[in-house]
Amino acid sequence: FEEAVNSVSERPNGKTVLRMFSPENRFLLCEGKRKERAKMAYTQADFDEWIFFLSDKLDYFTGAFAKERGLTLDYTPESLDVLEHWLLGKYEKSMDLVEDKEPYGYDYRLADLCGIYVGEVYRRQLGGTWYMILDQPKNVYYKLPSLRYETRTGPYYICPVTLATACIQRKRGDYMRWVLGNYIEEKKQREDRKRLS
Repeated sequence: FEEAVNSVSERPNGKTVLRMFSPENRFLLCEGKRKERAKMAYTQADFDEWIFFLSDKLDYFTGAFAKERGLTLDYTPESLDVLEHWLLGKYEKSMDLVEDKEPYGYDYRLADLCGIYVGEVYRRQLGGTWYMILDQPKNVYYKLPSLRYETRTGPYYICPVTLATACIQRKRGDYMRWVLGNYIEEKKQREDRKRLS
């Protein structure tokens, strides 16, 4: 849960405020008692709308946005390093990305655009589908746009926006591609085991 939370602060009244990025390009504040999971207002309809505009956001991000900044965003694993280096040059802390309210393109938020792009690079390498977990409130990615992969032991989820924020914290320069490489290797090992059984 901590990795999905973009900001945690405690108020004088003892309540914890969790700030998370909304799939609707808005920031939502949720309050709850310490160690209780905050309930987000995301619905299936919100996710359906988010999916509907996904290709428009990708076109803008890989087109006009990338061109204006001299970035090559071509959906390759190496393009994750290009994006990560740009993010590291722009933001000191991961919260700076989350709290960046500057509208891009058609009032898109940069954290959402980065999450979508990272997710599409991962999806093209690993397969899977965009998904929002709505029936498992204890899941770390509950009500966050994620990628879902089917494995022998059940579904597996990756939340790309958390990778975009985590790369700023890690300051590696290759964090998102490194994580992708680990998932690719894990997928290959699963396929090898499946072939041998």
